[in-house]
Parts: sequence; structure tokens; C-alpha cells
Amino acid sequence: MNKRTLKMMICDMNDRFSHQLSSLLSQVDFIDLIGNTRTYSETSCLLHFMEPDVILMDISALPDGYPGAIHFIRKQHPGVKVVALTMFNNEIERNDLTRYGFDASISRVNDLDQITDELKKVYRNHTPVRAKKMVAA
Repeated sequence: MNKRTLKMMICDMNDRFSHQLSSLLSQVDFIDLIGNTRTYSETSCLLHFMEPDVILMDISALPDGYPGAIHFIRKQHPGVKVVALTMFNNEIERNDLTRYGFDASISRVNDLDQITDELKKVYRNHTPVRAKKMVAA
């Protein structure tokens, strides 16, 4: 991997899980954790200031009708990747989340290596938000 980093924000209602995940991900060389939130509303407000490349989003933190919430993030911040944090670990549920607008999904039951592997896939296919803004200017 090159020196590029993935600016990441975690949105999870479970403080204990969020703290554990943050501790684990802080050890990954290509990830820069820039914030933790508990709700979609908090995340939505902070997006303008923090400009993450990726949001790990607990699907239970989203309002009812979450496809609309994901669409709103995409409209306001088209370069941000939204990765679902879920209990689902089978292909059918993962495909449903992709249809709802998530770029990927990661199961909470995965170990750090599996989570890191999923994030590497997002990392490889991502152009940082800052670079997209400079190209558009």
C-alpha cells in the first residue's frame, strides 16, 4: 500500500462496540479515524466539517426508510463511501444493502482481518474526497 490514508468515521449506537472497533482500526496503517458518532443526525451534521472518505454506518443508527438517508448523504457528499455495519453475514442480506445504496457491508461478527480485508477493497477503489474536489475546481 502507498502512503495514502482513508479518512474514516464510525457511526454506531453501541458505544462499547464502537470503542473496540476504533481501537482495532487505529492499528491499521492506511486508516485515519477522524470521528465517532452515535446517530445518523450527528453524522450528517459532522460530514461538512470532517470530510471523511468512508463512513462505517451502523444500519440501526439510520432513520426508518434508510435508503432515503443514504441517498441524502450521496447527494450532499458524492465522494463519500458508506459501508454498512450489520449483523448480517450472508450474501442475500449483503446484496440488499448494496441495492439500498451502501458501497459495501461489514458484519460485526467478523474478526479484524476480515474487516480490514473489506476496507482494503474500499480503499483500492477509492479516490480521496480532497482529490475529487481539486479535479472539479
